[in-house]
Amino acid sequence: MTASEVVTAPNGNGVESIIELRGLQVVNGAQTTASLHNTSRRYGVDLSATQVMAKILELPNMQDDAEESEKDIRVSDVSRYANSQNAITQADFSANHPFHVVIERLSRRIWAPAKVEIGHETHWFYERNRGQYDVERNAGNTRGKIRDFDRINPKSARGGALSQHFKKEELAKFVMAWDQYPHLVVRGAQKNFAEFMLAIAELKNWEPDEQYFQDVVSKAIIFRRTDKLIAREQEKGYKSLVAAHTMSALSHLTSRRLDLNQIWRQQDMPDELQSFVVDLAANVRTVITSPAGGRGVGEWAKREECWEAVKEKALLKFPDSLKSMLGQSNTSVAQGGKRGGTQITLSTGGQTPEAAAEIKQCDDLGSEYFWALAVWGRETKVLDNFQRRLCGSVARRIQSGSSPTYKQARIVVKAIEEAERQGFQFSPDE
Repeated sequence: MTASEVVTAPNGNGVESIIELRGLQVVNGAQTTASLHNTSRRYGVDLSATQVMAKILELPNMQDDAEESEKDIRVSDVSRYANSQNAITQADFSANHPFHVVIERLSRRIWAPAKVEIGHETHWFYERNRGQYDVERNAGNTRGKIRDFDRINPKSARGGALSQHFKKEELAKFVMAWDQYPHLVVRGAQKNFAEFMLAIAELKNWEPDEQYFQDVVSKAIIFRRTDKLIAREQEKGYKSLVAAHTMSALSHLTSRRLDLNQIWRQQDMPDELQSFVVDLAANVRTVITSPAGGRGVGEWAKREECWEAVKEKALLKFPDSLKSMLGQSNTSVAQGGKRGGTQITLSTGGQTPEAAAEIKQCDDLGSEYFWALAVWGRETKVLDNFQRRLCGSVARRIQSGSSPTYKQARIVVKAIEEAERQGFQFSPDE
């Protein structure tokens, strides 16, 4: 646990005892806390004599937003190192990032328009912490309250329904697929999430607003409806690969101008658009299941070459009857919720000459350079943990025949400049 202030007093035996904890936060131990709560409240067991060992770290309140953000990172680190023996994902450690905190707050506040078949407004429940949906659902204590929770936060995806519950990794999947990075999406939830958070980390003085949240939900609807259509219309196998590339293909085909507000209002894709997506997905599947260079389908789908092949061979003419759904360019992950922005970032798919030069610089240096830089950075402490991990990521990408992303190149080039200023020299023969 962490606390902003720990108040102690002598207990009469010459030992200081804790008498008050302020700003308490359970960082590691949520299952124990929930078990104690249920045992006491639901089953009426007297726990007054029960003792539980706990480690409490004091993290004082910060004076400004920058320091408070640093505190969030420190709390995340406490969770990371306390759980080093367990299967805790990278997304779990990002739960306290301001971006996810705001998205959670918006998800509880914003009501989605009522669907005809439901007849009442609902929420899209964002699960910032693992298991949060079940905890909030079971907090009702009575069947009636749990029923009301389910009615407002529908999770079931039976039949043609779409689940209105999504996690951090899924948010990253929806946004990155719409931003035309299907080859990153299909590499796995955690790798894609890491790329997404790199883009978010570059944003300054921005937080998601109501329009951004609604656009995210619209992208979730597109992805999940596309996934269901593929499951219904195609043979089993490669569904996740085809779904990610189909959504990116739709985004590319419409220049990201599909009217997401219409999808938000309808809480689904129009029938004619669904029919078009079925045909588009069939073409995408043909490209994905015809890998170049003798590669396996799974490995082929993870390469940018596959996405380029989809753009070249799988696209269809967008129907004239659907052009009323085209508007201005939609929000991208790194454009701060503003429509029609021109900022060149990871999520726009474009590159400035400066970005291309930075990527080429990394490719020319080679993987061994970045492995050496990571080791030197650890030994000298010139580079922080994030910079060293990123050097390793860039080295692995270059080894596998891929180039670093624009975001990665931009960050490591700055690290290179600082390292060389501090005396780093690379000798290939070492």
